[in-house]
Amino acid sequence: MTDRMTAAEWEQMKSNVQKIVASLEICWKCQCVAECAKHIIGNVVMVWLCTGCAEQMERPRLQEGQTPRRTVKQKASARDLL
Repeated sequence: MTDRMTAAEWEQMKSNVQKIVASLEICWKCQCVAECAKHIIGNVVMVWLCTGCAEQMERPRLQEGQTPRRTVKQKASARDLL
């Protein structure tokens, strides 16, 4: 004998599907439909990004004790120029 779903179970399933569909957005970067989250780019523009694109957009963060990769140019002293 097969189990039949009650009306309450159907309503619960319908509600769950509506929540999932409502959470879908179009990713700003890859244009795919996915569960996206809000991200701010350049402290100015808010966009929706999927998880994969959000990870690509994040800048690598320095771990404790690391210094930025920029090199500081030392100015030549007057003695070196003579």
